Amino acid sequence: MSSKEITRDDFIKAESEKTALFGMVNQRTEIDYANAVEFLACIPRFLRKKKNWARFSEVDTAVVKFETTHDNIDYEIQMSPATIERKGKDGDTEEVFIWPGDREEKVEAAIMRIASDGGLLQANGRYQRDDNRPVYGCYFSVHRIQKELEKIGKSAHPDDIKEAIEVMSKSALQIRSLSGNGQDVQEFSSAVFPQKYISGKATGHRDDKCYVTFHPLLNAAIEAMRYRPYQFAQVEMQKGLSRYIHMRLMMRFTYAAAGKTYSLRVRKLLNDYGKLPASEVISRAQLNNCGRDVNSACNKLVDSKVLQKFTKTAIRKDGEIVDYEITFYPHEEFNAAQLQNNKLNKMVQATGKVQSETVIEHKKL
Repeated sequence: MSSKEITRDDFIKAESEKTALFGMVNQRTEIDYANAVEFLACIPRFLRKKKNWARFSEVDTAVVKFETTHDNIDYEIQMSPATIERKGKDGDTEEVFIWPGDREEKVEAAIMRIASDGGLLQANGRYQRDDNRPVYGCYFSVHRIQKELEKIGKSAHPDDIKEAIEVMSKSALQIRSLSGNGQDVQEFSSAVFPQKYISGKATGHRDDKCYVTFHPLLNAAIEAMRYRPYQFAQVEMQKGLSRYIHMRLMMRFTYAAAGKTYSLRVRKLLNDYGKLPASEVISRAQLNNCGRDVNSACNKLVDSKVLQKFTKTAIRKDGEIVDYEITFYPHEEFNAAQLQNNKLNKMVQATGKVQSETVIEHKKL
């Protein structure tokens, strides 16, 4: 923590073509949009437990492991918690493990909304990578986070917002991909926010200023324009599993239209949501509970006109039910939203392509 007041100019290098493209949709529309990266939106990055923290003595291993398949590539994902100091009821300070969870997800969503509304910055020399590849981030106040959360009917105390940012800067997400031949491996580990800077009061205050740099995969996606706009309020007003399903549909079900469906198995859904690893053996009763959780989340999406309906089909092995397949039938309002998102995405891609071609021509000259 520093007493020195920081400003946006302390971190911005220059407004680049890529930062302008990232905020283009909000410059052309009247409703609030945010950008998301499909891969990061779908894989398990947040731990969905009633209690996302633990004392050191309460856990045998701090690393939580998931496996998933995305676009026919197998991934092993490990979540390592942040070590955070907290004060107990007696006033004593103790260190605890905290894994990123629902709180961190909603704070991250608010930061991405700010970045998508002209708040994306390209880091200056202090925060650039050694290989000189661009590093992107966002500068904001705690109060701005609170305002974005208010738009979606959510709230957070300044202390919780600052702790969530600290958790996302100190925890680690390790992603290991295995190629089809089982021999070639790619692996890297990074925090959601590799670097963060907070200036303000020792205890949380709405005027505290923050700056974070983004995950390497998000940096790469911004450079390559591999992100997609979505209606911020419509998705983020949902909670828990309903919110995850809605976001996944926004990212994956881009062809939504009358007569089209999208299917997903319950174990795959809850694994990628970060609640129940697919490798964990569960009883029939537990599977039924999983099915009920998904039913409840989908019913909420029907009520909010994201889904017209959904069906659940039992998957059997040797006569025993081992999973359920959920088939999603989109509501016409969701179809209209996706159609608009597709048009806006094409606009950004087309603009970026023209800019890139112009840069290439200038270099030739």
